[in-house]
Amino acid sequence: MVFRVQLADYVEVANCLGNYVQADEQRRAASYYHARHAERFLLGRATLRLVLGYLTGTPADAIALATSQVGKLYCANAPDWHFSISYDDAWLVLAFARVEVGVDIEKIKPEFAYADVAASCFSEAEQQYVTAAEDPAAAFFQSWTRKEAMVKALGIGIDDNFGGLPALDGRHTIPQAQAQQQTDWVLASFTIDAQHIGTLAYPNKAMAIHPIFCHLQPLWYQAAVNSKTDLFG
Repeated sequence: MVFRVQLADYVEVANCLGNYVQADEQRRAASYYHARHAERFLLGRATLRLVLGYLTGTPADAIALATSQVGKLYCANAPDWHFSISYDDAWLVLAFARVEVGVDIEKIKPEFAYADVAASCFSEAEQQYVTAAEDPAAAFFQSWTRKEAMVKALGIGIDDNFGGLPALDGRHTIPQAQAQQQTDWVLASFTIDAQHIGTLAYPNKAMAIHPIFCHLQPLWYQAAVNSKTDLFG
């Protein structure tokens, strides 16, 4: 399941979030220079707990988030539920699954000077794909989200052969050391709106159906904090 939240909705739901953000997370948010960065962090952590609480049948305020040895966030109450989170200045996107999952979103910035980044992080074929695309900026950011989503799903660092992770359509082979236990992965790119693109990464054999996409609006948060049972009905 993939959820998107407009960060502009934070003002409407801020008063619902207090019980679902820990004290150390509040302190971390307070350390951010820009208020919008603090808001998206708090909204992200609260949304993680509310959705995980629903999925696991655990009170949302009892959901314990912890960090693995490689720095990946996980749910200590239900480690069999995997999740990934990504955001920019307009959207928060979260993905949940019973298998490893990664999601990344980016705003398409036509003015971004991507050539140097592509030269260091993309293969020759990927660079040619971007250059030849009708919209090179969109092609660049789509390719970038595909690599980022794989990094998150695999739980590896962005410096661990980031350029070797595939971003083009078709079947590709990635190093066994990076593939870990899963060897057959799917990268599913999607649009959020006209300016934002994202990619979901997940093991192919684990998904019998296509991922479900949902838009969480302020009314959903009000229902969630009131313990409604039909949150996704």
